Amino acid sequence: MRATEQHIRALLRIVAAVLFVWAMPAHALIPPLTNAYYVDQHTFLGLTSPRTGYHSTNVDACSEWMDIAQGTWSGYPTRDGVVGGGNYGTCRISTVGGSSVYKVISRASSVCPANSTAVSGGCQCNAGYAEQGGQCVASQCNSTIGKTIEITSTTGWTRTPNDNDFNWIGGGPEYSFGKTLCEAGCGYEVGYDVVDASISQTPNAQGLYRNSTTYKATGNGAACTLGPEDANNPAAPEPDCPGYVGEVGGVAGCYGTAQKPVDTVSVPRSDGTPRAGNPPSGKVPDQDVGKSPGERTPSTGNGGNAGGPSGAAQGGRGGGAGGASSGTGNTNKPGEGEEQEACGAPGQPECTVKINEKGTPGDPKNKQLEDGVNELKQAQQDALNNAENTAKGWFSGWGFGFSLPSGCTPLDMDGYEFSVNFCRWQSVIHDIMSIVWLMVTAWACIGMVGRTVRGGS
Repeated sequence: MRATEQHIRALLRIVAAVLFVWAMPAHALIPPLTNAYYVDQHTFLGLTSPRTGYHSTNVDACSEWMDIAQGTWSGYPTRDGVVGGGNYGTCRISTVGGSSVYKVISRASSVCPANSTAVSGGCQCNAGYAEQGGQCVASQCNSTIGKTIEITSTTGWTRTPNDNDFNWIGGGPEYSFGKTLCEAGCGYEVGYDVVDASISQTPNAQGLYRNSTTYKATGNGAACTLGPEDANNPAAPEPDCPGYVGEVGGVAGCYGTAQKPVDTVSVPRSDGTPRAGNPPSGKVPDQDVGKSPGERTPSTGNGGNAGGPSGAAQGGRGGGAGGASSGTGNTNKPGEGEEQEACGAPGQPECTVKINEKGTPGDPKNKQLEDGVNELKQAQQDALNNAENTAKGWFSGWGFGFSLPSGCTPLDMDGYEFSVNFCRWQSVIHDIMSIVWLMVTAWACIGMVGRTVRGGS
């Protein structure tokens, strides 16, 4: 039941995230300009001046147009400004002799600012521009447009460092496919090109092993801010062990009990077979591009999002991550069809990893506890033996064999001077009862098998 609830929670989180992303715009919206004045493009003597920007007054719009016009048509030094004509005036430049160039001023009731595009709900700055004071100005990220980098982000957490461990803590893996990640204040769009995947071979303080994925991402020129919980943030919070944290041989692990189980979600990986390593979250430095996850793993660290330590890249067999699916290894393999003995068994090598047994019942310090447990076990066994002997006495004359009577005599009905004779149907009754017994037996067997199957699922 807990696994089912975890799957439902994970599905609801995914649906909520999709709706949130769908509902919010890709970039911040800015309101459109209302009653904005401008001067449209103008052609005169074979030359054309471009349209001005939008302004709050006709005087400001005319001032911009006169700057443009005097640069387009030489010989018109006089700036007459706004003169009569038109609904909002006419803008004019002229010569001393009276020749002039002029254009009617226009007004837009609602229009998006320069370098922006109208979208549902407002205006959105074009690529390479960022909102500043209600205007779209050139973004500091213009130089990143079309630039491809490699970004590492945390995928999820498991309880083992094995590459075939698909049991995830906290709702399953979260990939960055199709998302925009923020690096150094600029947005990078992640496609579906995976560089590599990795698993730390050193657990963090919660006994969990970090899984990470490195992607290729392309800059979109948009300014952004790295979120505190973003997957590519080295300082992002790490999940707690849902059970309790213990140690085996000095190595932290995440364990569960019946009262506090460790629930996981089983989901196959979508980023390929990972290798041993724990590179830090964030942009891969240019000098580290092309290196393996192990080579990019810092020498220091605690097994978390910030990467490292060096031991995080030194696990598994054949240079891969832990688990049976990596490398070839070297074990005492039995003959074909024979069962593999566990390490430490007769004829098998000594186990390379030993559990720290200090403080367990075998320790002399706990001899009194061990004796008490043994006495309790013996008392339980004696009680079971007594119950068994008593039951045998009660049911000694019982049996479960099925047989039908072979003899038959008519049934006298005392007091009524007649008898009922069933003997002529004895063979038919025997056949019917045999069929009933067979059907009851078959029904009981099918019922036991059904309960066993349902209980196992």
